[in-house]
Amino acid sequence: MGAASFDDDFGVEDLSLVITGSPNLSRGGFLKNGECIFWSAAPHSRNSAARAWLDCWNAGVPATASRRAAYEKFFALRNRFRKPEDMVALGIADSLPAKTDGTPKKGIAPPKTEHKAISEEAASVAWAGLQSFTGAYNLQIEFPKEAGLVLLRIFGNLSQDPSIDIHCADGEVRTFKYRFYEDNGMFRLNIPNAAPLVPWVRENRQGIAYVD
Repeated sequence: MGAASFDDDFGVEDLSLVITGSPNLSRGGFLKNGECIFWSAAPHSRNSAARAWLDCWNAGVPATASRRAAYEKFFALRNRFRKPEDMVALGIADSLPAKTDGTPKKGIAPPKTEHKAISEEAASVAWAGLQSFTGAYNLQIEFPKEAGLVLLRIFGNLSQDPSIDIHCADGEVRTFKYRFYEDNGMFRLNIPNAAPLVPWVRENRQGIAYVD
């Protein structure tokens, strides 16, 4: 819907464009599925279209802190049970898993570059879940390729020295090491054990590593 501004009583003012239909904001909705859309640059019923939009908006509820916390908990639980092919279908995985449950997976391909929702070049923050990690001394967090490229752009050209100084949440600057590993196509950030919350992460395997 295109309009001049929002309006608390009528939804919008000076409505000029209406697009309504069945596709979701997904690759399937835009490129693959059979969908139906109505488009009008000069709708005859501006008031009714604006009112319909306002009714949909008012059907929502505020994203309070408790609701966000509940959603975060559910989302983390759901992610624990995602399969590799789910990541490909969502456009999150960087490459197709060779095998699933011991047998080759057919009919799934990662999205082409032109089909990605957004390029990594538009990002200024990278994060990775802390549900899994390696490293007995330093905490080693792996970033998928796209997220890893965001970090590499933030850090700049590391040349032969993988060391990078990062300002941590407790105000201290610590030296991390950051490398790309060809064997699994992942970037790995080695986090010193003195960094905030590292013991908690090792014990609970929760949360995210966030770098900006």
